[in-house]
Amino acid sequence: MRFSFAQYTTSASYSINYWLIDFFNDLSAYVTEHNREDGIQGICIGVIVVPAERAPERLFRPRRNQFIKYREFTGLDGQRYVLQDELLWEVQILSEGLLELPTPRERAAFIVGALVHSFEGIAPFVRRKKLRIDFRHLEGLMHTFVQESPGV
Repeated sequence: MRFSFAQYTTSASYSINYWLIDFFNDLSAYVTEHNREDGIQGICIGVIVVPAERAPERLFRPRRNQFIKYREFTGLDGQRYVLQDELLWEVQILSEGLLELPTPRERAAFIVGALVHSFEGIAPFVRRKKLRIDFRHLEGLMHTFVQESPGV
């Protein structure tokens, strides 16, 4: 199963933005490589990082959960993409929470905590769609990544 993130950020700190991009790329590669899921093709979590004052804006509110059986589209890069058996949902993280944390490992733990918390929200949707996803296993992989990664 492929595990990926779509990141939307309006944080003023470029260093945090670059760190987030690297963190999500590394986390998705680690979880994709080590997971044992075979019930669906992929999971994509949209992560919206915004300041608290902009969080209530409609543009930055998480959208509804989706399970895509099959969809073709053309990306911004002009390439054709196909999504098949893909679970998508979004999570909102306030940038102030990240900026207050002094070390990358604390930031990583904060983000993983928010992502794991989002599993509780998506679980009823997953059950209704009769999908098999072991969220405890994914949670364990994320926590292991934070503990073992030297760059975090």
